[in-house]
Amino acid sequence: MNSATPPEPRRVAVTALGIVSPLGLGAPETLAALREGRDCVSAVRDFDVGRCRAKTAGQVGEVGDGDDERHHKASRMMIAAAREAQEQDRAFEPECMVIGTTSGGMS
Repeated sequence: MNSATPPEPRRVAVTALGIVSPLGLGAPETLAALREGRDCVSAVRDFDVGRCRAKTAGQVGEVGDGDDERHHKASRMMIAAAREAQEQDRAFEPECMVIGTTSGGMS
């Protein structure tokens, strides 16, 4: 391929998804909250915000069972999302997982 030849377009098919969000745990709960226009913003409770300008945020509640407390909360969210995706497509093998936070509240 030379630089004058445009690359062939690539197609992507989403076969499964897992969602952990302040709106809900799992895709059905999150999508229902979006359809209803539900507000997920509340007072920050996981860390001290006394010296912060913002005192509210969309926060994910507890994720996982009591057996996995050895994992960081971010890891528990990733595990829950991967499990949800695997329930939808047993052949799903994650190549990449993405987690985002805008508050910097996670290490």
